[in-house]
Amino acid sequence: MGDTKPSQDRIAALVATHRVDELTTPGSPARRELEQTPGVREALRALGANDSQRWAVRFAAYEALFAIGGTLDDPADRRSAARTYATELANGESHNYWGLPGEQLSGALRTFAGLGKDAAIPALLPLLEDRRALVYEGSQEPTLSEAFGYRVADLAGTVTATLLGTSFPVRERDPAKRDVALAALRNAATAAMSQPRGQ
Repeated sequence: MGDTKPSQDRIAALVATHRVDELTTPGSPARRELEQTPGVREALRALGANDSQRWAVRFAAYEALFAIGGTLDDPADRRSAARTYATELANGESHNYWGLPGEQLSGALRTFAGLGKDAAIPALLPLLEDRRALVYEGSQEPTLSEAFGYRVADLAGTVTATLLGTSFPVRERDPAKRDVALAALRNAATAAMSQPRGQ
């Protein structure tokens, strides 16, 4: 019990000082250190759920947790993670980690969707109205994103459509037409959330 706190502090420092890809890439020094630290999964779970931490640190903690095979079984933990993923998606400095909107979800979007409808959809609903432009670094992603006029709402629409088992027209070049699809998704998601939970 005596080394629990030092382990938690060590993990918090590691997560706060490394990029998400450094924490999640198999064989990377940061990931190896995480995997060798006692109590790492519980520490990452607690760090992700800690409201006093910056959301970027919480997001990195959740991504690291899932990368090393951790899970979130408690519905409250899943809701916390979903809110954190939604905040990072909407407010992160770059969207490269999330990939471009598309039929195939990036790893981070698959993880977001994997939190389940009950957790993810309430976190996604506000993002379906977020018209801020996506920001990408590099050459190909910024060019494609600008050509289609991709917004935060379009990434959110991609995940929401997957959760609802429907489609979203990511290759539609007219944002106004995508907005019609986003409104339909919002209505379907709201209806899905209002159905009794009895499955």
